Amino acid sequence: MMNQRELRAYYEERAKLRETVLTLDGLREYADIPEAAAEIAGMETAVQAKTAELDARAEDVLSTLKTVTDTTHRVLLTLHFYRGLLWKEAGSLCGLSATAARNQAMRALRAAIPE
Repeated sequence: MMNQRELRAYYEERAKLRETVLTLDGLREYADIPEAAAEIAGMETAVQAKTAELDARAEDVLSTLKTVTDTTHRVLLTLHFYRGLLWKEAGSLCGLSATAARNQAMRALRAAIPE
């Protein structure tokens, strides 16, 4: 089981990967430039490796989040930590503000797993 620090690290790595993928998508239109093509290929390799690494840890994230007993809080935490949604996005899917979603979900997380 992961602790809260490990969950946050996982989320931050997913967020960074998502930003890299967006950058890579933007660069693909310049793939006909030799220097850009080499950079794009390197980024694609790095993205694939990081995706595989995070996917290998995903089961730990899900099993940790399953320890939260309240369904709504578990869904919020899963949307945020596992799917990588911002609290605003996760909250809106559950009919909550970003602040309410974060506060409620984190309170439930603190009760379920160690810091």
